[in-house]
Amino acid sequence: MRTFSVITGSRFKDKNTGLSVIVKDVFFDCNGKVHGFLAKRHQWTRCRFYPAGGSDSDTEQRSHDAAVNHLWTVCHKPRHVLGQSVTNQFDLDALITDVYFTDDLDRIVAVETTEGFFSDMRHGRTALYENAPCEINGESFFGQ
Repeated sequence: MRTFSVITGSRFKDKNTGLSVIVKDVFFDCNGKVHGFLAKRHQWTRCRFYPAGGSDSDTEQRSHDAAVNHLWTVCHKPRHVLGQSVTNQFDLDALITDVYFTDDLDRIVAVETTEGFFSDMRHGRTALYENAPCEINGESFFGQ
């Protein structure tokens, strides 16, 4: 598994152009399926949406730009998950601190949560896996 804190700022190769890009954020739906990445080619260039399938045509770029409004992101507003309140059927009330992906970065498999500094010191952080439905700020997430 890979975590968002590890992949952000990392360089990955764009499948179409062969150029390396710096990952800044990940777009995904409420079921955890990754739809694309917010990345840039150089530190001084603007961020751009790269579809998860690796397609890079202008038509698909425009359609993806229009479609990302309903998707979640890890850290960019307005629908981001880092630092957001999460609850589940076991009455866990915590904040999201990290997101875990599959090795090929096509799905989210878990979110890491914290209930506060002292709880982390006593019990450690908790991970909510994709088979445990939860709510983030009142919106259903993971298999609902």
